Amino acid sequence: NRIARWNSTTGRWSPLGSGIDGPVSTLLALSNGDVVAGGAFQAAGGVSASAIARWNSATGAWSAFGSGMNDEVKALAMLPNGELIAGGRFGHAGGVLVYRVARWSEVAGGWSALGTGVNNAVVALAVLPNGDLIAGGDFTTAGGVTVNYIARWGGTNWHAVGTGMDNSVRALAVLPNGDLVAGGAFSYAGGVLVRRVAHWNAASGMWSAMGSGMNGVVSALAVPPDGSVVAA
Repeated sequence: NRIARWNSTTGRWSPLGSGIDGPVSTLLALSNGDVVAGGAFQAAGGVSASAIARWNSATGAWSAFGSGMNDEVKALAMLPNGELIAGGRFGHAGGVLVYRVARWSEVAGGWSALGTGVNNAVVALAVLPNGDLIAGGDFTTAGGVTVNYIARWGGTNWHAVGTGMDNSVRALAVLPNGDLVAGGAFSYAGGVLVRRVAHWNAASGMWSAMGSGMNGVVSALAVPPDGSVVAA
C-alpha cells in the first residue's frame, strides 16, 4: 500500500504497518529512525492523517500531525531547531492559513505560517548550514516579494535568491561548502543559460551553469559524501 522498506541484510521488502491510502510524494527520515511521509493521502495505517503522517519506528505505528493539510504535501525538511517544514499545494495546515508552506512545532503541537507564504506550489525544500530555508517550485512571489521560482526564508522574512529562474524549480540540494544546486524545468538562472540545473555560489551571490546542463527536466538531486552531485 504505497510505502515499503528495503532491508539490505535480508534483501527483502516489508510494509510499514498497513501502508497509506493515497499517493506518497515525499519522505523525510528523522534522526531517531522515524519517517515522515507527505502526499495526497487521507489515512496512514488506518489513522486519519490528511496529506502528512509519521511512522514511529519504535512502536511500528502511524500518527498524524494535527489535522494535517487541505491539499498535497510535496516536500519536507527539518530545521536545526527540530521544527518540521512542509511545502506543497495546500492553503491550510491544521486549519491555519499558511499559503503552501508551513512549520510544525512539537513544543507548540501545531502548525504555523512562514510569513504570508508563496503564491503557487512548493515542490522542493532544502536547509542551508546557517539554518535558512530554501524553497523551490511553481511560485513567483514569496511574502509579497518577487522571487521567480526560488526563495529563501531567513527566519522572519522571505528573500529572493538572485533574480531566480525563468521556469519552475523541482529539486534542491546543498553542497558541503554551503552552496546550493537547483534543478527543474528552467533554462536560465540569474539571467545565465544553465539548462535545467544550476549552481548558486553563496559567497558571490551568483548563479552559474554546471557544464552544458540537461536536455530534460531535473526532478531529483542528491549529494553523496564525496561532495559530487547526482541529478535525475
